[in-house]
Amino acid sequence: MEVYYVSQNETYEQEITKQYLWTRQLARDGKYWQPYENVKEMKKGDFVFHLHKSKIVAISCVVEDGKDYNLSEMPLEDRAVYKDGMDEGYLARLHVKELSTHVEQQNFIEWIKANINDSELITYGEKTVKKIAYALKMKPEEIRCLTEQIRSAGNENLYLWKLSEYFDIAKDYTDDEKEKIEKAIDTIEKTNNREHFEKEPKEAKYVYSRKIPKRNLVNAAEALIYANYKCEVDNSHRTFQRKNGKAYTEAHHLVPISKTGEFRDDKNNIISLDVVNNIVSLCSYCHGLLHHGTMEEKEPVLKKLYEERKKYLEDAGIKLDFEELKKYYM
Repeated sequence: MEVYYVSQNETYEQEITKQYLWTRQLARDGKYWQPYENVKEMKKGDFVFHLHKSKIVAISCVVEDGKDYNLSEMPLEDRAVYKDGMDEGYLARLHVKELSTHVEQQNFIEWIKANINDSELITYGEKTVKKIAYALKMKPEEIRCLTEQIRSAGNENLYLWKLSEYFDIAKDYTDDEKEKIEKAIDTIEKTNNREHFEKEPKEAKYVYSRKIPKRNLVNAAEALIYANYKCEVDNSHRTFQRKNGKAYTEAHHLVPISKTGEFRDDKNNIISLDVVNNIVSLCSYCHGLLHHGTMEEKEPVLKKLYEERKKYLEDAGIKLDFEELKKYYM
């Protein structure tokens, strides 16, 4: 998956409304410029950050591969925004989600200057970044930084959330959520009246109007209690003591919760992935390995967890084979 940084000025309103990107094959001076061709290279499932008047204003997902596209194919009233120049160009179709709070790009550019030596966003010059940075490819570090800045401004939307999951920006649980899990553990252990595993599929719940899957922190606490605060990869893995005196392990969704929507019941209801059946207890090392390790290292860990949870996953309606699970971790 690629993520692009696109600056739009006069064309912004039209392209956001019509849900596409178009650019000429050559610059106005007739010279070839790689960022123009990047539009043709866009693939379905790629993402785009949209910059307009020095602010990040939207995130979009590419819904149709980029292609050659002549302006003569465009409705006459839509061509005027591109003014004079060659008609041969490239087009990629998008699904755009505008941000509720626009984010100034200056802090992001300053961060790049201080931390990235060979960024395309700087290679083409600061002036270019501000004015005509069309479809520049972003590095993972840049994506993480910009996504964090957008989230910290109070934005929440599905594409922002998916980018956070894909680039591991948002860990399984925030520090605040971990504190709440600790409190839930104490409460559950005192009452001790819950079944750990679901016997049948549960319908997924969401937060916000943008369909972001909801996580119940009690389920995470239940998973840690079920594992007796030990790593389910190997009970002998070293842990340290948490504040409540229990060994410290971390809750991890075996089938990533970002895949909510890919599993449905007989009535086509979306099945919840936030169930104890799908949450495992891991030591910090194994948790980090699944997020950041090579497939060669994490495959045996995944295999063990999958084999031990397969029946419980199926009970909760989460039916997949091991090869399908592996793809979620590639």
